[in-house]
This record gives sequence, C-alpha cells and structure tokens, in this order.
Amino acid sequence: MSTGAGERAAALGALAGGVLATLLAPAAGAWLAGRPLPELAFPPRPVEPGPASLHVPAAVAVGWIGAAVVWAALAAAFGCRPPGGAEPGAPRGRWPAWGWAALAWTALWWLVAWTRIPALDPVQPLTFTPLWLGYIATAAAGVRALGGRLPAPGALGLLAAASGAYWWLYEHLNLFVRNWHYLGTGRYGDAAYALLATAAFATVLPAVLLTAALLARLRRPWRCPARLRPVRARRPRRAAALWALAGLGLLAAAGAFPAQAYPLIWAAPAMALAGLQRLLGGRTWLAPLARGDWRPVVLPALAALVCGLFWELWNWRSLARWDYTLPGLQAPRLFAMPLTGWAGYLPFGVTCAVFADLVLRAAGRGGLAAALGWDALHEPPEEGSR
Repeated sequence: MSTGAGERAAALGALAGGVLATLLAPAAGAWLAGRPLPELAFPPRPVEPGPASLHVPAAVAVGWIGAAVVWAALAAAFGCRPPGGAEPGAPRGRWPAWGWAALAWTALWWLVAWTRIPALDPVQPLTFTPLWLGYIATAAAGVRALGGRLPAPGALGLLAAASGAYWWLYEHLNLFVRNWHYLGTGRYGDAAYALLATAAFATVLPAVLLTAALLARLRRPWRCPARLRPVRARRPRRAAALWALAGLGLLAAAGAFPAQAYPLIWAAPAMALAGLQRLLGGRTWLAPLARGDWRPVVLPALAALVCGLFWELWNWRSLARWDYTLPGLQAPRLFAMPLTGWAGYLPFGVTCAVFADLVLRAAGRGGLAAALGWDALHEPPEEGSR
C-alpha cells in the first residue's frame, strides 16, 4: 500500500520536527535550568559511569508499575477475543531451512561472544551485530513458519538504515542523562567506532518490529474492545498539540533534571512525533486506539521487552558491552540491567514503532502496518480519530 502525498508530507514534517526536538529540547532544558551542557561531539562515546543510587520507595513504585503494565499487556494479548469468536489465522507453514541456518549462526556467535579464546580476540568485541543479524533472521523464520508476511527487502533495508540514525539520537540523549556507558571499546578510533556502532544500531528497529510480527502470529486477534476501551479526543488537533508540547516538555525536563526525569526519554520522542504528525494532518501509528484496537501499543511494547531479554543476556558476558547507572533506581540486577530499568523497554517499543511507521510513510511505503501485513490497521478511521 502506497502513501498519499498528504500523508507523506505529514510524516516527513513530523520526522524532521521530532528529530530536531530530540536534539535541541534537552539542551534547552539544561540551559534554562542553569546546568552546564555536555560536550556535544560525534560520535558520542560514553565510557565513564554517571551517578547511581537507590531510592527504595521509587524503585518499588516503578517495579510495581512495570509489572502491572506487563500483566495488562499480556492479558490483552492472550486473553481477549472480540464478539463472534477468534479471527481465523493464515495457514501455517514449515520452519524454513534458512531459519535453521540462522539459529546455528546465532549459536556460533553467542559462543564467540562469551568465550575468551586468544585467537578470537580481534572479533570478540564485534559480536553484537552478527548475533542480532542471526536473531532477526530467526524471528523472520518464525513469522514465515506461522503464516505471517515478511516486510519487503526494500522496507526492511530502509528500517535498518533508519535504525542506525534512530539509536544515535538515544546516544545524544544519554549525553544528558548518563544512564549507560560502554566497556571494551577503547581499542577503536572515532571513525571505526562510529562505523561499527552504526552497524550495530541498524539492527534495533528490525529486531523489535519482526519480534512484534512474530508475537502477532502466536495468538489472534489482538483486539479487546471489552477490556481496553477506545481512546478518543473530542478536539483531536488540540489534543495533538498538547501531546506534541508534552513530548517537547518531557525531553527538556530530562535535560534540566536528569537525575529525576531520565526515564522520560523512552516515551517523550513518541509523544512529540505522533503529536506533530497529527497536527500536520497525518494518520498516526496510534490512531487505531480510537476504535479499541491496542495492537499498536501492546505488540511493540512486548516485543521490546523480549528483545531486551536477549540484548541484556548477550551483553552480560560479552567483551565489548554496556553497563547502567540509574539515579534512584539502581536496584538488584538481571544481567547488567537493574530490575527497575526493565520497565523502560515498554515505552521504548512503542517509540520504535512510531518512528518506523513515520519512516515508511515518509518513503511512500504505506506505513508499518502495511509492511507487517496487519491489514486490520488499515480500516477507515472513525470521525475525529486520526
């Protein structure tokens, strides 16, 4: 499905505005709060840990909120059927031969990542990208085996290219909040580091979105109007303006008060992007919520959590890896991630989907729903729901 000229212009405008907001709003917040600006250089190379502490009431609250959101998402995903029974799924297929090759490839690179054989030292800091290429191919094999449709190679390549830029924006945000830093990357100069890091970052969006496509095939449909009510605004454009301003404000707050507001960076970009897109007359990724279809939230949120499990697992014993320092939430860890930090994967997944949808619409490819074959998301929107 192609994208109309108006939709494409709205997506381009929202992308440009959202990227500028992500780059400038934290700096504006820091300046307004009288905080010194971090050294803005490319590539950002955080190697020193930021401040870390544990505030038990805050950690318990975040933990309970995260657990409740996951429980609600799982209930919506696996416990709901619309009136009239379940929608019939597509015919199942066989696990493709290249899927077995992908599993073997992933297992091989996992072994390389976690061993310390001197002969493998030149490649052991580089295992992130081949591991995640194997994961992406394995997820694609799962989608195919469950009767799903894979994105066209051009769409997948576009998402990979956009993904590199996407995560560099988060590296920029991390200059302000200093929540993660890297270990074992000192052997590379800036140019080599930028190239290798971009290749690794290019796997983020394809991994999350193919995982969402895989989850969508495990139990259908993912719509529960009885429990998850439609979300409608009486004045959509005013609501979109407030949503965009809220996103900008939260990004600025992360720059102004990084020790308190740093969790906002995982949701604020999606707010700014979706709000700007609607203001410009486009149909947003979140529009189906107006008719009670919560797949645009549930699927990518759970997909990011699944990917997070593998990100943190494989990172745990790798030679080149990252570590976290979270003010107030430096709780006991699962792998390198403090337990409270896992809650951040949920809004991050939604942000991934909003960004990917905008990229595909801006390129005239019909959006993320078209790429993943979620035809129900193309139903005509109700009046005032865009």
